[in-house]
Amino acid sequence: MTQAASFFQHIKRSASEGLNVLLPPLCVVCEQIVSESHGFCGGCWRSFTFISNPMCSCCGLPFEYEAQTIHEAALCGACIEETPHFSKACAALVYNEPSKNIILPFKHQDRTDYAKAMARLMLTAGQAMIDNADALVPVPLHVMRLFSRRYNQSALLVHELAKISEKPMILHALKRYRSTQSQGHLSREQRRKNVHNAFMVRSKSLGEVQGKKLLLVDDVFTTGATANACVIALQKAGATRVDVLTFARVVKTNN
Repeated sequence: MTQAASFFQHIKRSASEGLNVLLPPLCVVCEQIVSESHGFCGGCWRSFTFISNPMCSCCGLPFEYEAQTIHEAALCGACIEETPHFSKACAALVYNEPSKNIILPFKHQDRTDYAKAMARLMLTAGQAMIDNADALVPVPLHVMRLFSRRYNQSALLVHELAKISEKPMILHALKRYRSTQSQGHLSREQRRKNVHNAFMVRSKSLGEVQGKKLLLVDDVFTTGATANACVIALQKAGATRVDVLTFARVVKTNN
């Protein structure tokens, strides 16, 4: 590092420390004072249900058994019944009340500043998949929903993950060319039919997708229907492997 670069880093660090004294960083959820920006206080951190082994080796569904009773390559019932099109999926947190306190404001109340904190947790959960990926790809919104919401939450997560992981991103690789109804209250089978053939890879992105290992990023994994539909489109365009990383994962779903 040059003397000039070292000097400017020192100035930047000092300015940041001074700002933290005047305007202390606050917890993303409850706004208590914390040690660093875009972080969580101890209470909020302890309220999260982090996903870790034992889990399904394909979709990342956590198992309710001791780790020693589960083979590391074990699959959940849904993945045994129908193999997903993605290679592997994982999430940072279980989708429950504490994680909803981040996801819902982020998604529906313009709290785009939450993306940095969410991406940090996702990086920890999906480090191996990020390291293995050639590029990061967000799940797209239909143009009408993007117009009403004004931003794509998945694209914001990709942008933050790309910054902290120094991985390339292909923000507009996928297009949702068919508007679909909200998946919130649909069953597993209804979700699959709802997003069937709803996505395609843009022609201008074909060269960036062909022959690449990609990481598809979204905020919540429910049944995997949306992820599967996106992965099928990416595979048709020549992607050699597609993994899926989300901030949270629904553990119990309707069949």
